[in-house]
Parts: sequence; C-alpha cells; structure tokens
Amino acid sequence: MMGSVTLAVEGDTDLPFASALLASAKLAAGTVILRSKTKMDPELQSWNRAARYQRWLVLRDLDQDAPCAPLLLPQLLLKPEPLFCLRIVVHAVEAWAMADREALAAYLGIRVGALRVPPDSIPDPKRFLVDLARKSTKASIRKDLLPAPRGIRPIGPGFQKRLIEFGNGHWRIEVARKLSPSLDRAISAVQRLASNATLG
Repeated sequence: MMGSVTLAVEGDTDLPFASALLASAKLAAGTVILRSKTKMDPELQSWNRAARYQRWLVLRDLDQDAPCAPLLLPQLLLKPEPLFCLRIVVHAVEAWAMADREALAAYLGIRVGALRVPPDSIPDPKRFLVDLARKSTKASIRKDLLPAPRGIRPIGPGFQKRLIEFGNGHWRIEVARKLSPSLDRAISAVQRLASNATLG
C-alpha cells in the first residue's frame, strides 16, 4: 500500500465499500471515524484543517439533502485541502452495492432483471434493496432483510450484517463503477488523493 488515510463514514455498512475504494488506489484506512451525517457535517471544516498533514477520505450520503452532489458539496465545504477528499454517495451506499448487478442478484437470489434501474437514480436505495429481498428465493435473505410486519424499523434485523457480508465478499468495485457515475467519480478522486504527497 502507498499509505494510510483517515477514513470517516456514516456507519459500519459503509466500511467494506470505503475499504475497496481505498484499495483501488493502493491506499488503506488508518484511523476510522463513524459519524451520522448530522454529526459529521459540523466537523468537516476541522477535519479539512487536519488534512494539511494527513490524507482524509470522507463518504457522506446524498439522500434527499440536495438535487445532486455538485449542489451539496459547496454547502458542506468551501475550499478542501489537497489531501482532503469528500465524496457524496448518490444516493446512499446501497446504490453502489446494486451497481454490481450480477453479484448482488446471485447473493440475494433474485433475477438480474430486477436490477435494471440505474442505481444512482434510485431516491431511496435502502428501501429499494429491501423490496428486492421480497422477491428472493432464499428464505434466509427474506428473514434478514425484510422488516417485521408490524415493526417500526424499515429494514430487517440482519440488513446491516448482510450488506457488510456482500461488500466484503462479493462486491466488485471495477464492475460496479460502470453503472454508478457516483462511484466512478469517487474512484478517480481517491486516485488523485493517492498521488498527492503527504505534507509535513
């Protein structure tokens, strides 16, 4: 590996995808920070200052916070340091997972045709992924991903575990980048980050 990066993401389910993103540029996470976006956003400026001395990668979901990532980025950070890479995931990391259609279809036990919608165009990828699980031929997938009939949570009890398992063991970043412009741009940005020498 060329060097380590301080990594900040919203939750554990982001980690497999962020790790693959870093590995694509021969980087690896050193310190890992988990923050919800409501707690992440106020810290971006101080993290950006810290990037004068160390590479940083921050992944933040777009969700419905702006019509597109280019409109949200300047609201969050006006002038990023050369070693600070803030990427907006469109609309959430589940969309990056769905961009590897064949692998996800096999993992979920569904038809590949059920994933024909461009992943970056899905407003609520988490809900879409749960709806895909309803079509699964695997009882264990339905049990883990589907919410309880009268439950208040929109996802099943094993949703996070399954997404992490898929990201770690099945997801192919080079395949997924072909269907997700958001991911493709993130890969290019992290490659630029890798080419920047750490300041001292």
